[in-house]
Amino acid sequence: MPTINNATDISTLSTAAVSSLTTTQISGLTTTQVAAFTSDQIPFLNASKLNALSSAQFAVIDSSEVSLISPGNFGQLGKAAFVGMTTAQAAQITSAQIRALSADQFGTMATDDFRAIQTAALQGMSTVALKALSASRVDDLTTAQIQALTSSQFSVLEADDFRSFTSAQINALTTAQVAQLSSTQL
Repeated sequence: MPTINNATDISTLSTAAVSSLTTTQISGLTTTQVAAFTSDQIPFLNASKLNALSSAQFAVIDSSEVSLISPGNFGQLGKAAFVGMTTAQAAQITSAQIRALSADQFGTMATDDFRAIQTAALQGMSTVALKALSASRVDDLTTAQIQALTSSQFSVLEADDFRSFTSAQINALTTAQVAQLSSTQL
């Protein structure tokens, strides 16, 4: 029986062949083989295949390829993917992918990864997910991320979220955001 022995073999698989790989086959790939998946192949890894990857395997997916994972599949990623995610990968997440995530998935991300989410992408976060974030996760927002929050997103932040903001985060509030604060948020 022939075997796929190296990364070159993986990168030459057709998209149909990649789509037909089983979760057992995916989980048995080396990190070198996973890293060899091309930008044409990544979209053919569905949620179950992506969730078959270990944290170490997910971490070697080229950061530029993370944005090629469909929002539907991205929204179904499990803990291993978020534990394995690199800061460079997190910086490539799209607003459509962000929209598909739950507060629990955001909570699983490492702080540096959460802070690496681009401001335009963060604007895709649903108000439901933002409201459900823990106060400590809200505290992880960078000053640029805070400034980029839409008025709808900003309106769901609670008094406890503001109490633990640093002075830099408070200073980052825009004039429009300060005007939106309620008496309990001050």
